[in-house]
Amino acid sequence: MRTLTVAFLLLGLTQLHGQTQEMYMHRNSFDDQYICCSENLKKEIMPNLLKVEKSKNPEFGAAWDKAEKKLKDFFIDGEIDPERDYFSVALILFAMEDPELESFFEQFNANVSTAGCSREEYMTNFHFKAFHFYLTRGLQDNTVKQASKKHFFTTFHLPNNATLPIRFGRFLRVKHETKDSSLLLSSSLYYTTLQIPPFENKITIFPVSEVFFFINQGQKLQYATSSGIKCSFFNCAYLGGKCIMGKTESPDLHSRK
Repeated sequence: MRTLTVAFLLLGLTQLHGQTQEMYMHRNSFDDQYICCSENLKKEIMPNLLKVEKSKNPEFGAAWDKAEKKLKDFFIDGEIDPERDYFSVALILFAMEDPELESFFEQFNANVSTAGCSREEYMTNFHFKAFHFYLTRGLQDNTVKQASKKHFFTTFHLPNNATLPIRFGRFLRVKHETKDSSLLLSSSLYYTTLQIPPFENKITIFPVSEVFFFINQGQKLQYATSSGIKCSFFNCAYLGGKCIMGKTESPDLHSRK
């Protein structure tokens, strides 16, 4: 999927102004894609940070352990390699349909929606740095380009005066159609869980950086289509990358992955 800086993405979209642009691009959401620094982070930094964040948040710790156990059940030796398997654990966790995890999902996405105010806010008050890293990179490595666009129904609702482009400002979980569906999404590039254990139903996940174009408001459903673009205000924030005037500055790193 193409990656554009905010400044380039919005070039030519001059119909968006001030508060309208801020509202629909969810500027305050933390959207790091870890370009050029993921190798550095996954070796020691994030595994160690995960231990700290799990210990400080028992609800998150229990949720992660539950997902990790599901992955271990697939392995003959039952061993988990942090560098290789934590990305899968994060995907399993975010795709799990467990009523006991709903409060964790809301807690995580609520923190995501405000942690992008500044790098200081991210470093000080974002308590899911490791999970955000593993989930984001897991989605990047497992997203599949489909031959044609597919439609997804969700209960997520956009304001009636929504315009384009838009981001949801959170990681979006999309299940099968329900009677309460209010939004129809269209995309050919997405991550969907396999319909085998440990997944009871197929879950599609879109990252916070995904940009959609709002198309129209129907009588029963709103309709939006993916632009095929990921738009980030931050990159490698944990290692010093800063967001300045919509342009991301990354730290000088030896790794290019």
